[in-house]
Amino acid sequence: MPESISVALLLRENARSTQCIEKAKAAALAIGLTPTSEGAATICCRVSLEGFRQLFGNALEHVKERSASSSDHGASAGFVAENLPVDASLREWVEHISVLPPAIRMHDRL
Repeated sequence: MPESISVALLLRENARSTQCIEKAKAAALAIGLTPTSEGAATICCRVSLEGFRQLFGNALEHVKERSASSSDHGASAGFVAENLPVDASLREWVEHISVLPPAIRMHDRL
């Protein structure tokens, strides 16, 4: 089982400036979310299992690795969760938080 969980922070439309993104990343880091990448509308973070439980409770479900099938090459192990609350310290910038789902290994179609 992975030791940390990837989550995505969806930024509010009015919080997508460089300055707001930096403030949101600092606020995320202060509550135990380690930023790993960012885009125009999202910040991706890692959080330990214990940190996740402290922030979001036990809303986490482990998904086992899936073998290859006729439609793809399988999927990695990971986690899923629904309706994660946005911590008060992030609400100024963050609209929604979601767990990044396990990756699906697609067949080459090129």
